Amino acid sequence: MPALEDPESPVAPETIVRQEADDWLDAPFPPLFGWMEPIVFPRCRFFGGRPSHRPWRVVPRECELGVLKPNEIGSLRLAHQVEVVVGSGMTIVIESRAFSAGALGLSNNRLLGGEPVVLRGFFHDAHESTFVVPRYRTVVGITPPGCPRFDKPSTLSALLIDADARVVTTVEQSMLEVAAPYPDTELRAVRVEVLNR
Repeated sequence: MPALEDPESPVAPETIVRQEADDWLDAPFPPLFGWMEPIVFPRCRFFGGRPSHRPWRVVPRECELGVLKPNEIGSLRLAHQVEVVVGSGMTIVIESRAFSAGALGLSNNRLLGGEPVVLRGFFHDAHESTFVVPRYRTVVGITPPGCPRFDKPSTLSALLIDADARVVTTVEQSMLEVAAPYPDTELRAVRVEVLNR
């Protein structure tokens, strides 16, 4: 039987009982043994959700696991969120980490490529299907105004599995660290190109 509590966030009388509904960040870390729904914290943050909460007294377990940074819990907007049109007049706010819906203890490690994947019950004509996560990574050229091009390898953020089309799509991201925020006018002038396909 699995333990029903995180050993690093034990269930105890002084932590399980909360005086107010928004005092949940200091409560014991909820275990998760299956799929994390989009409305569940912290995944809801990657869809633009911002549940109200009191300031925490200890660093939240979600931050210790590397799923969220402390400043991302209450920020109005995450740095890499984008608005996506999903229908007639319907827009959602999303960030690439939204596609990771596994248990938090498994979500803080990046996919590197080469991991075996077993899909059971995805296809009506096959009980089980297997594949290996591609090792191939994109190299992105980032050229800020007045600077040389920086060639940055991507990291794998998520796998999108389309069971109907039987297609697996990799979601990758690259980042260039800079000394200070770029003004919007200069940020729009940054050139980004995929160097290998």
